[in-house]
Amino acid sequence: MDESFQIAIVLGPIIGGAILIIGIITAWQRHGDKREAKGKWKGEVDADRKSFNEFMDEVRKKLDKIFERLPQPSPTVGASPVKLTAYGERLSQSVRAHEWTTRLAQHLIVDTRGKAEYEIYDMCEDFINIHYKNNFTEEEKNRIKSAAYENAGNSEQVLNVLTVELRDRLLEIHGMKKT
Repeated sequence: MDESFQIAIVLGPIIGGAILIIGIITAWQRHGDKREAKGKWKGEVDADRKSFNEFMDEVRKKLDKIFERLPQPSPTVGASPVKLTAYGERLSQSVRAHEWTTRLAQHLIVDTRGKAEYEIYDMCEDFINIHYKNNFTEEEKNRIKSAAYENAGNSEQVLNVLTVELRDRLLEIHGMKKT
């Protein structure tokens, strides 16, 4: 789950509850005098409800602005083994990582044969970040930049996604289970 979504899940009910309490207290204070005519009271409640709805709309807009400024979550989950998050999956689709890593895996099949999963991951990380990074074509560089830009990320995040996808592809080729 994206970090900003998790924050929204936690903050949403808290902010909503606080706003509701403020609205109730305001209505109670304004309408505490029981001697006022019922019609006048109803009119004031309707006016308060309208201003409360306007207030809620304003709060929603400000919350949306806050959430837009939050940093994007990590494309991978650091638990062992490293896995893609929903955000990482979007980056993967955007950069067409499956097609790309299927081609790249051909360079590492022999070197990764008989290796443990963590060794394959380390080799993939080295291959993407050291060896292959220096040999990106202009089209590949643009694909990485475009995927990062379209998903409000950065190139390093896309390279992390490529590393995980390449590892998964090699595990599949070697008949090893992704854990």
